[in-house]
Amino acid sequence: MTNRLVAYGCLALSMSLVGSYVALSKPLVAVIPVFLLAWLRFGIGGLAMLHWLKKPADEAPLTPQTQRLLFLESFLGNFLFSICMLFGVGLTSAVSAGVIMAAIPAVVALMSWAFLRERISTRVWLAVGCAAVGIGLLALSKYELSEQSLQGLGTNLSSNARATVIAGISDMWLGNLLVFGAVLCEAAYVVIGKRLTGVMSPKRISSLVNLWGFALVTPFGLYVAWQFDFASVSAPLWSLLVFYALAASVWTVWLWMTGLKNIPASQSGVFTVMLPVSAALVGVTVLGEHFSAAHGVAFALALAGLLLATWPEKALQRFSDASNMSDRFNALSALVTTGHALAAPALKQFHAMFKDEALVIDKWFSLQSSSPDLGGNVLPLVKQLMKHRDFSLRNPNRARSVVSAFCSNPAAFHRADAAGYIFWSERVIELDAMNPQVAARLARALDRWSKLAEPYRSAARQAIARVAAKSDLSKDTLEVVTRALAA
Repeated sequence: MTNRLVAYGCLALSMSLVGSYVALSKPLVAVIPVFLLAWLRFGIGGLAMLHWLKKPADEAPLTPQTQRLLFLESFLGNFLFSICMLFGVGLTSAVSAGVIMAAIPAVVALMSWAFLRERISTRVWLAVGCAAVGIGLLALSKYELSEQSLQGLGTNLSSNARATVIAGISDMWLGNLLVFGAVLCEAAYVVIGKRLTGVMSPKRISSLVNLWGFALVTPFGLYVAWQFDFASVSAPLWSLLVFYALAASVWTVWLWMTGLKNIPASQSGVFTVMLPVSAALVGVTVLGEHFSAAHGVAFALALAGLLLATWPEKALQRFSDASNMSDRFNALSALVTTGHALAAPALKQFHAMFKDEALVIDKWFSLQSSSPDLGGNVLPLVKQLMKHRDFSLRNPNRARSVVSAFCSNPAAFHRADAAGYIFWSERVIELDAMNPQVAARLARALDRWSKLAEPYRSAARQAIARVAAKSDLSKDTLEVVTRALAA
């Protein structure tokens, strides 16, 4: 329960900081060119995170897939997001940008469904509709206001003045379009980040993503810096720039990755509603922007979508109302397999109720090890379960309920970074010294490795060879792995 609340707090604080620096970037954009601003942001953030770049001893080397994900995380979530957002807020208002960005939870849910295969409930689809209607209402109100303004001015405007007004309206639409592009980038950032948190620490993700961003924007930043008069930037703006850089590159990324490590991507997307709320608040209270009735209705729709997406489902009610263990376990299974945010406290409650029932606790362990893999989260979970006070590898039933259940979970076990196979080889060798029969049974998890596609096939064979090379392997386990290698 405490971990879940800490994760929620990290996600909410991260998006609140994003919203504040999105709004406060308007005065920066007015003085510092966008590419130079982005370059300075990544540079200052990089200096603050130099000590985070070093690979921890317990972290696996970066695979080609992880390297590609890191590049995409930076290109979409840092580089393109910064460009779209900075240009966008320069052409529209902070309040308008905030309302448009209320669509982020809906877009994250859609991307989680498409790329992470997370289940999206009917109420989340309704939340998607609320966000879409809110944005449509904002756009329609601005269009009608613009048309009425032009009609009211009529012939009082010269042709040049009228052209200027129309150009301003066009800039506003372009600004809103760019902000929506930033929404798509932010949603991709959430989904890709969920995959990265399964294999890397939040600090290292933050530093490497920032480093890629700095590399991407450096050519543009240097070109603009060569012609820019740095003396034109006042001391208060330099202070604001430092806050912007640290908030955008260090604090928000680390907070977000820390929270995302323990929360499904579609659920974490809900917390992005804090972004438009904080952006609008800063726009109104600090920048003196107008908050219209249309903005209010649009925000109400966005918050209605948030409520729809987070309201507890029937499974939680059935878990609470169950009169026997079987019904309660089935409800718990529904919460776990759908990645519901309230699955964690339900698991804790279930364990407290049945902690003295060994076979029930075996099922409790197995349920978590065999749960759907949401961005690589199952293997870290399994490693945590092995540290649980009720787990012992020497207990055959516990070993099967955690390790064997994980190896029977295809999406979690067959990872592109081979971490699942490495974990398997370590556990087979460890178990072989305790219980050769259980180890031999576990060793058969990869006896059909030759039918896997690349790069899984080569990685699986290396893991089997690693086990077979153990000099004191038991006869039973040696027979299984030798036969598998010969296949």
